[in-house]
Amino acid sequence: MLANAEVETPQRLRELVNMFSKCPRMVFLAMTTGAYNLMTIMVAEDADTLNAIIERCSVRARTGGIRRSEAIIGEAPAVPKYLPVKIVATKTAEDAPCGINCGRCLRYYEKKCLGCPSTKYYRGPL
Repeated sequence: MLANAEVETPQRLRELVNMFSKCPRMVFLAMTTGAYNLMTIMVAEDADTLNAIIERCSVRARTGGIRRSEAIIGEAPAVPKYLPVKIVATKTAEDAPCGINCGRCLRYYEKKCLGCPSTKYYRGPL
């Protein structure tokens, strides 16, 4: 999923970059010029988890300091064939790097999200 955002201030932009740089699902994160000043690419194991990311975890879901955003969902990339994924070995955190607590998320309990790979709630293959 590609997400673009127009962040209001340089300080808020740096805060978001710092927060999302720790996300295990983030494979690309850049400050950009043009209509949007933040671009991210995140990956998920399945469609339900991807929808949960869009609703709860992505830049698009953030409030405060974001004028507008858009999310674009695509198929697996043609090039490169494989994307780097940050493997988190411990999986002991209560909260995800973005501040979300999967244990309090309705989508997680409805089994419509695998949870964040950096938390104790993760139930996916990584």
